[in-house]
Amino acid sequence: MAKEHASAILGRTTVRLLVGDQDPLLPFTERYSHWLTSLNIEHQLAVAPGADHTYKEIIERRRALVLSLGVFLSREEAIRKALGDAPQQKRPMDNIEISYRSPGEDEGALAVACFLSPEMSWSFPRREEYYDRYLTFRGVPQAEVETWKRTFMTFLKKLTWRYNRVLLLKSPTHTARVKMLLDMFPGARFIHVHRNPFAVYRSTRRLYDTTVRDSYLQRPPKDLESGILRRYTLMYDAFFQERTLIPPGHYHEVCFE
Repeated sequence: MAKEHASAILGRTTVRLLVGDQDPLLPFTERYSHWLTSLNIEHQLAVAPGADHTYKEIIERRRALVLSLGVFLSREEAIRKALGDAPQQKRPMDNIEISYRSPGEDEGALAVACFLSPEMSWSFPRREEYYDRYLTFRGVPQAEVETWKRTFMTFLKKLTWRYNRVLLLKSPTHTARVKMLLDMFPGARFIHVHRNPFAVYRSTRRLYDTTVRDSYLQRPPKDLESGILRRYTLMYDAFFQERTLIPPGHYHEVCFE
């Protein structure tokens, strides 16, 4: 098994998940779809406006917050003071304003915490197909599945303790994990946002051309298109197969357009 581990980023669709009445969690909702479908706009609705800074500086501050996953409950204020009052800047791939205080997808925290994430290929693109297994977790050793579930649960417990409110998660990767999430949270609610796939592809390609390239620790394959299309297919094949498992009244669908 490769030891190539580092923090990374990922792609574009989205699913939301409400985590039912399971102690010690409050009910929660999961929003999902493919990367760059629409969720970034939704994330910004709860963020206060900031000022100017370079995009790369903002990303580094956000990464620092994610890397503090193990201690963010006790060191939150100290970390914020150390990072400074970074203002906002527009993201190069979609022109949406962002700062290190902006909300983000939980997949980034999970990738850093246990490395079992397709986002790892954003740093190690030569191992792209290996890390893509963690999109659906199909064919992955059970020990790794349990490690991911334990890491995810710990993260959600910390968030629940910190905010004492229903959790609303937005993560493209969870689109392909409906069954696994229902196994953990039978009462979860899901919101699926869908968009014209041609628009999603163009947006995802722009993400790779403007942002993912800065995360590479290896030379990426020349054929980026095949990887983007493969992940899209993996995601939605799994989603359509598992969507019927969601209890009646717990699934909602919205068209981005």
